[in-house]
Amino acid sequence: MASNVLMLEKSIAERYHWSALEAFNQPVLQTMLQLHDEVHRNARRVFDYMNRKGWYQPRAADAATVQWFQNAVRQSQQEVGTVMHNLPPVGQPAREPVFAGVGAGIGAAPGGGWAGPVYQRF
Repeated sequence: MASNVLMLEKSIAERYHWSALEAFNQPVLQTMLQLHDEVHRNARRVFDYMNRKGWYQPRAADAATVQWFQNAVRQSQQEVGTVMHNLPPVGQPAREPVFAGVGAGIGAAPGGGWAGPVYQRF
């Protein structure tokens, strides 16, 4: 039961996350962010409860996985920074596709498992 609640909270948080990213209207954006934060807090409470009971104990990452993840995050931050730098000022149309050449993929951490988005050039 608690596992189902956690999965539901995570799913709802993801939907609020994407809604906030695409919200044009400032009051709608603020509402989506508030709802996301509330759902995220609820999910964390469920996770902590399950962890205390021994029902959900994720494996700790080894040093190689932590290093790999840190490098992947730095690379992603650099690529996002490059894209953001090339965006036109607010209110001006883009002269060319700003996301051309950057695609999101799913990264596999050393030793297997999902590690999150990894951006690759193609």
